[in-house]
Amino acid sequence: IGLILGFAGVAVISAAGFGGHISVIGVLLALGSAISWALGTVYMKKTGSRVDSIWMVALQLTIGSVFLLISGFWTESFSAIQWTAPFITSLLFISVFVIALGWLVFFTLVGSGEA
Repeated sequence: IGLILGFAGVAVISAAGFGGHISVIGVLLALGSAISWALGTVYMKKTGSRVDSIWMVALQLTIGSVFLLISGFWTESFSAIQWTAPFITSLLFISVFVIALGWLVFFTLVGSGEA
């Protein structure tokens, strides 16, 4: 029931995008992301007890970063990055506390509760 309500909510929010102001491809990618997230969560609930949460998070972040780095080389100019102290501090904070620890907590909670 939760999955159905979640997908219905995403569909209702995304329905305005088909009017022309938002990219149809973007809406379809968002729906695909929601479906893959839901399926991934259920899969990890079933197999998460066989894999360490820290290893799972580290591997996913490493694989994702490789894809982002490759796409960044093709689409962005690295010389345009301004390596200021606030930028580096924010980047490190988000990388460690928001992304890495956030995913670790998420997978730990999924593994210990109901999906």
